[in-house]
Amino acid sequence: MSSPVPSSIDQLLAPVYTRANRLLTLVVVLLFLSSLGLAGVHQRWLAALAVGLPLMALALAAIRLAPATLFTRLLVAAVLMGFAGLQIHLLAGMIEAHFAVFILLSLVLLYRDWRPVVMAAGVIAAHHLLFGFWQSRGGAVDVMPTHHRPGPDHGRWCSCMRPT
Repeated sequence: MSSPVPSSIDQLLAPVYTRANRLLTLVVVLLFLSSLGLAGVHQRWLAALAVGLPLMALALAAIRLAPATLFTRLLVAAVLMGFAGLQIHLLAGMIEAHFAVFILLSLVLLYRDWRPVVMAAGVIAAHHLLFGFWQSRGGAVDVMPTHHRPGPDHGRWCSCMRPT
């Protein structure tokens, strides 16, 4: 005799995941479209398309093919932070653009699961560390505005950030 109670938390939360995925599908599409709009600010169309389109495609494919899986929740969380990083770059590291991180991180809470939140936080932390280092070395990426870039005395606290 089968029990009317779901056998796992994932089965119990499947309707929650479905509703969250519906909303996050809309959010991901809007993020892609807004990235295209932001690309015009500094003429960064290639970055908007080359990063935004694959991010959107990955999230939409995962939501469509495996809607209630942990993999999809983790991937969507990472994609949201990818869009936050993309939009920060498109706006040349503008400080205000960083608020997208917090807004999108709060949307990950729709899943009612701590693991996507940790994934999103880890992705954006790694992004800021790696891309900040890349920017400090003259890379063609913007995480912080130009006036925040390291000067000659910057890096006394960290030798890895000293300009060569």
